[in-house]
Amino acid sequence: MIFTIVLATLNRKGGSAFYLTAITAPCYVVAFAIWFVRVSPTNAEINEWTTTSVPANWTLWHNRWERAHAVRAVLFLVGFSTLILSALV
Repeated sequence: MIFTIVLATLNRKGGSAFYLTAITAPCYVVAFAIWFVRVSPTNAEINEWTTTSVPANWTLWHNRWERAHAVRAVLFLVGFSTLILSALV
């Protein structure tokens, strides 16, 4: 994440490399924010469960966890793709 911000600063003259790198950093920042806001608290809640104390709405927790991971995967894919493209341009 820090690397992409430094790289965008180095490419600040403009051009497609700058804009592609500038897309990468927010993708990574949002992906990490989702982990702190959604995934980590959900993991903490699930870690409290035992085999006898699984709540009736466990599918709600599972779906929340799964959706957060899916969004993060898309953000990392977009971020990594734009980073690679910025290096190739």
